[in-house]
Amino acid sequence: ALARAEARVKAKATAQQQMTETRNQRQAHKAETQYARDQQRANEAARLGNLRDSRERMASILVPLVAVLCLAVVGILSFTNVRDRQSEIGIFRAMGVTGGRILQVFLARAFLLGLLGTLIGLATLQFCGNGLLEKHLFDHTLGELLENRHLAQSLLVVPFLACVAAWLPSLHASQRDPADILRHE
Repeated sequence: ALARAEARVKAKATAQQQMTETRNQRQAHKAETQYARDQQRANEAARLGNLRDSRERMASILVPLVAVLCLAVVGILSFTNVRDRQSEIGIFRAMGVTGGRILQVFLARAFLLGLLGTLIGLATLQFCGNGLLEKHLFDHTLGELLENRHLAQSLLVVPFLACVAAWLPSLHASQRDPADILRHE
Protein backbone atom coordinates (compact mmCIF):
# COMPACT_ATOMS: atom_id res chain seq x y z
CA ALA A 1 0.00 0.00 0.00
CA LEU A 2 2.87 2.28 0.76
CA ALA A 3 4.36 1.66 -2.67
CA ARG A 4 1.01 2.40 -4.28
CA ALA A 5 0.66 5.65 -2.35
CA GLU A 6 4.17 6.66 -3.31
CA ALA A 7 3.44 5.80 -6.94
CA ARG A 8 0.24 7.91 -6.82
CA VAL A 9 2.09 10.86 -5.27
CA LYS A 10 4.85 10.48 -7.83
CA ALA A 11 2.32 10.20 -10.70
CA LYS A 12 0.46 13.23 -9.35
CA ALA A 13 3.68 15.24 -9.15
CA THR A 14 4.68 14.13 -12.65
CA ALA A 15 1.23 14.99 -14.01
CA GLN A 16 1.32 18.42 -12.35
CA GLN A 17 4.80 19.03 -13.68
CA GLN A 18 3.71 18.00 -17.19
CA MET A 19 0.60 20.18 -16.95
CA THR A 20 2.73 23.13 -15.80
CA GLU A 21 5.18 22.55 -18.64
CA THR A 22 2.31 22.26 -21.16
CA ARG A 23 0.73 25.45 -19.79
CA ASN A 24 4.08 27.25 -19.99
CA GLN A 25 4.63 25.98 -23.55
CA ARG A 26 1.15 27.17 -24.56
CA GLN A 27 1.78 30.58 -23.03
CA ALA A 28 5.17 30.80 -24.72
CA HIS A 29 3.64 29.74 -28.05
CA LYS A 30 0.83 32.26 -27.58
CA ALA A 31 3.35 35.00 -26.81
CA GLU A 32 5.44 34.02 -29.85
CA THR A 33 2.35 34.02 -32.06
CA GLN A 34 1.29 37.43 -30.75
CA TYR A 35 4.82 38.74 -31.29
CA ALA A 36 4.82 37.38 -34.86
CA ARG A 37 1.44 39.05 -35.53
CA ASP A 38 2.68 42.33 -34.09
CA GLN A 39 5.82 42.12 -36.23
CA GLN A 40 3.73 41.35 -39.31
CA ARG A 41 1.47 44.34 -38.62
CA ALA A 42 4.49 46.58 -38.05
CA ASN A 43 6.10 45.37 -41.28
CA GLU A 44 2.84 45.94 -43.19
CA ALA A 45 2.49 49.43 -41.72
CA ALA A 46 6.10 50.23 -42.63
CA ARG A 47 5.58 48.90 -46.16
CA LEU A 48 2.45 51.01 -46.60
CA GLY A 49 4.27 54.03 -45.17
CA ASN A 50 7.12 53.53 -47.64
CA LEU A 51 4.65 53.11 -50.49
CA ARG A 52 2.81 56.28 -49.45
CA ASP A 53 6.11 58.18 -49.22
CA SER A 54 7.18 56.97 -52.65
CA ARG A 55 3.83 57.99 -54.17
CA GLU A 56 4.08 61.41 -52.54
CA ARG A 57 7.60 61.87 -53.91
CA MET A 58 6.40 60.81 -57.35
CA ALA A 59 3.46 63.22 -57.15
CA SER A 60 5.74 66.05 -55.99
CA ILE A 61 7.73 65.60 -59.20
CA LEU A 62 4.94 64.83 -61.65
CA VAL A 63 2.39 67.48 -60.62
CA PRO A 64 4.70 70.46 -61.25
CA LEU A 65 5.97 68.85 -64.44
CA VAL A 66 2.44 68.36 -65.76
CA ALA A 67 1.53 71.92 -64.73
CA VAL A 68 4.49 73.35 -66.66
CA LEU A 69 3.66 71.23 -69.70
CA CYS A 70 0.03 72.39 -69.55
CA LEU A 71 1.17 76.01 -69.37
CA ALA A 72 3.38 75.43 -72.40
CA VAL A 73 0.49 73.88 -74.34
CA VAL A 74 -1.83 76.77 -73.45
CA GLY A 75 0.90 79.24 -74.46
CA ILE A 76 1.41 77.53 -77.81
CA LEU A 77 -2.34 77.43 -78.45
CA SER A 78 -2.58 81.12 -77.58
CA PHE A 79 0.28 81.88 -79.95
CA THR A 80 -1.42 80.01 -82.80
CA ASN A 81 -4.71 81.78 -82.02
CA VAL A 82 -2.99 85.18 -82.18
CA ARG A 83 -1.18 84.22 -85.38
CA ASP A 84 -4.42 83.05 -87.03
CA ARG A 85 -6.17 86.29 -86.11
CA GLN A 86 -3.45 88.65 -87.39
CA SER A 87 -5.67 90.19 -90.06
CA GLU A 88 -8.52 90.74 -87.60
CA ILE A 89 -6.12 92.35 -85.13
CA GLY A 90 -4.74 94.61 -87.90
CA ILE A 91 -8.24 95.70 -88.95
CA PHE A 92 -9.29 96.41 -85.37
CA ARG A 93 -6.09 98.36 -84.70
CA ALA A 94 -6.60 100.35 -87.92
CA MET A 95 -10.14 101.18 -86.77
CA GLY A 96 -8.76 102.63 -83.55
CA VAL A 97 -9.04 99.78 -81.06
CA THR A 98 -6.25 100.17 -78.52
CA GLY A 99 -3.61 97.58 -77.85
CA GLY A 100 -4.83 97.31 -74.26
CA ARG A 101 -8.31 96.39 -75.44
CA ILE A 102 -6.93 93.67 -77.72
CA LEU A 103 -4.80 92.37 -74.86
CA GLN A 104 -7.89 92.37 -72.66
CA VAL A 105 -9.90 90.35 -75.23
CA PHE A 106 -7.23 87.65 -75.56
CA LEU A 107 -6.67 87.41 -71.81
CA ALA A 108 -10.41 87.25 -71.14
CA ARG A 109 -10.68 84.44 -73.66
CA ALA A 110 -7.84 82.56 -71.93
CA PHE A 111 -9.45 83.14 -68.54
CA LEU A 112 -12.84 81.85 -69.71
CA LEU A 113 -11.29 78.80 -71.37
CA GLY A 114 -9.33 78.05 -68.18
CA LEU A 115 -12.50 78.41 -66.11
CA LEU A 116 -14.48 76.21 -68.50
CA GLY A 117 -11.73 73.56 -68.46
CA THR A 118 -11.65 73.62 -64.67
CA LEU A 119 -15.42 73.24 -64.42
CA ILE A 120 -15.41 70.35 -66.88
CA GLY A 121 -12.54 68.69 -65.01
CA LEU A 122 -14.21 69.08 -61.61
CA ALA A 123 -17.54 67.80 -62.96
CA THR A 124 -15.79 64.78 -64.49
CA LEU A 125 -14.01 64.14 -61.21
CA GLN A 126 -17.25 64.42 -59.28
CA PHE A 127 -19.23 62.05 -61.49
CA CYS A 128 -16.54 59.59 -62.56
CA GLY A 129 -14.24 59.83 -59.55
CA ASN A 130 -16.69 58.01 -57.29
CA GLY A 131 -15.93 54.86 -59.26
CA LEU A 132 -12.31 54.88 -58.10
CA LEU A 133 -11.55 51.98 -55.86
CA GLU A 134 -10.63 52.91 -52.33
CA LYS A 135 -7.58 50.64 -52.51
CA HIS A 136 -6.04 53.11 -54.96
CA LEU A 137 -6.68 55.92 -52.47
CA PHE A 138 -5.19 54.19 -49.39
CA ASP A 139 -8.64 53.23 -48.03
CA HIS A 140 -9.88 56.82 -48.22
CA THR A 141 -12.85 58.04 -50.17
CA LEU A 142 -12.39 60.72 -52.79
CA GLY A 143 -14.41 63.14 -50.67
CA GLU A 144 -11.99 62.75 -47.77
CA LEU A 145 -9.00 63.58 -49.96
CA LEU A 146 -10.46 66.58 -51.78
CA GLU A 147 -11.58 69.42 -49.61
CA ASN A 148 -13.95 72.11 -50.85
CA ARG A 149 -11.22 74.65 -50.17
CA HIS A 150 -8.92 72.95 -52.70
CA LEU A 151 -11.66 72.76 -55.30
CA ALA A 152 -12.40 76.48 -54.87
CA GLN A 153 -8.69 77.26 -55.15
CA SER A 154 -8.48 75.35 -58.43
CA LEU A 155 -11.38 77.46 -59.77
CA LEU A 156 -9.24 80.54 -59.20
CA VAL A 157 -5.72 79.29 -59.88
CA VAL A 158 -6.23 77.44 -63.18
CA PRO A 159 -7.86 80.38 -65.05
CA PHE A 160 -5.15 82.67 -63.67
CA LEU A 161 -2.45 80.30 -64.95
CA ALA A 162 -4.19 80.20 -68.34
CA CYS A 163 -3.93 84.01 -68.43
CA VAL A 164 -0.25 83.82 -67.50
CA ALA A 165 0.37 81.35 -70.32
CA ALA A 166 -1.50 83.55 -72.82
CA TRP A 167 0.15 86.77 -71.66
CA LEU A 168 3.17 86.89 -73.97
CA PRO A 169 1.36 86.00 -77.23
CA SER A 170 -1.43 88.44 -76.35
CA LEU A 171 1.04 91.18 -75.48
CA HIS A 172 2.86 90.60 -78.76
CA ALA A 173 -0.41 90.87 -80.70
CA SER A 174 -1.48 94.04 -78.93
CA GLN A 175 1.79 95.87 -79.63
CA ARG A 176 2.08 95.21 -83.37
CA ASP A 177 1.66 98.07 -85.78
CA PRO A 178 -1.61 97.76 -87.80
CA ALA A 179 0.05 98.91 -91.03
CA ASP A 180 2.72 96.24 -90.66
CA ILE A 181 0.10 93.57 -89.99
CA LEU A 182 -2.11 94.52 -92.93
CA ARG A 183 0.85 94.85 -95.31
CA HIS A 184 1.82 91.21 -94.73
CA GLU A 185 -1.72 89.85 -94.88
